[in-house]
Amino acid sequence: MNNHHSVRLVLLALAAVVGIDSTVRAEDLPSVESYGERIVVKSDITFSKEGREYQKLDLYLPRGEGPFPVVVCWFGGGFTGGSKTGMARVCAFLADKGIAAAAPGYYLARPKEGKPGWPQNIHDAKCAVRFLRAHAKQYHLNGDRIAGLGHSSGAYLALMVGLTPTVEELEGEDGWAEQSSRLSGVVNIAGVCDRRGSLGTGTLNLLGQGYEDKSDLRKLASPVVHVAKDSPPIYTLHGDDDKIVLPDSAKQLDEALKKAGVEHELRIVPKVGHNPINAETMAPVSVWLAKKLKKAE
Repeated sequence: MNNHHSVRLVLLALAAVVGIDSTVRAEDLPSVESYGERIVVKSDITFSKEGREYQKLDLYLPRGEGPFPVVVCWFGGGFTGGSKTGMARVCAFLADKGIAAAAPGYYLARPKEGKPGWPQNIHDAKCAVRFLRAHAKQYHLNGDRIAGLGHSSGAYLALMVGLTPTVEELEGEDGWAEQSSRLSGVVNIAGVCDRRGSLGTGTLNLLGQGYEDKSDLRKLASPVVHVAKDSPPIYTLHGDDDKIVLPDSAKQLDEALKKAGVEHELRIVPKVGHNPINAETMAPVSVWLAKKLKKAE
């Protein structure tokens, strides 16, 4: 076993122990540079009128005039780590398929300072969607065709944005209030769908100390609670050997979507852990997104 592989196994084992998200592995998708001139990348676009340092997004565009459908891709990191560059390869992969992709930052919790991610992270996530709608013409996007995608804690944000388009208190006040944060579809990759139980470090980082005693907050912060018959289509991708977010979460969401009559797909990947992202799994995801975004026209 070479040193690189040994280090990787140690890091993945550590992630499982402490409950943090693993990042998108470098070898799972082609590098951004490998696409050459087929895509265009615009970096560090401020999406909030507040202009905080982390409120920036990177935009990956197919070569051409557009207007292009767009997928907003949120990174994972246990609500405390990670960055928008963690979704670079996913975004480039989608852009090469003719779908623009945006990778936004969002507020990260600071547990040592007693500062949870909620609600600023969801405010940031919704603000990024509204910004893209407000500036669709400028960036050659189709503002009527916006979907969301996320991995782990980013998948949680994608689900919350997609399932709560009419929950005013989650919109925040960071700008573009005249625009909707509604999504035409959501890709949920290894996300938690229910915060009503005592879920440990991840929920603590999200909701803060004492969350166990705040049943109304845990309910509001649970994507599965917001599933309704008019919810957007959802594609769930999950590894069957995921020890960080158990596959039960994917199955619970699938049952709720089925009960509500919401269009959905569930793919459980055998012998895969917390990160099921690779070229083989993302190919059908890109096809699914293209179909859902075409319907949104």
